[in-house]
Amino acid sequence: MLTYGPIRSVRKVEESHDLVLLDRQPSAEDVRRAPLALLLLAVAYGASCAFVLPFAHQCNLMVMGPGGYRTRDFARVGIGLSIVMAVTAVAVLALA
Repeated sequence: MLTYGPIRSVRKVEESHDLVLLDRQPSAEDVRRAPLALLLLAVAYGASCAFVLPFAHQCNLMVMGPGGYRTRDFARVGIGLSIVMAVTAVAVLALA
């Protein structure tokens, strides 16, 4: 049984859609691709939410030492910011 990584799986889905597109209208195929695009956008929004822990992103680590921040400070602000980001992402994706 063959297993594919996430990037190769998305590429295979895109290739299959391109083959189907040969005999269909492009607008009809775009409607079929919309759920995949929304899923990829949701994953991208989720991956960019690195606010809770200082080691989640290198920029967080760069300001932690000079700013005198502790992990608890990042968690205190990051949890609220993550909730705001999640609500905003859901609202934006619902409009798409």
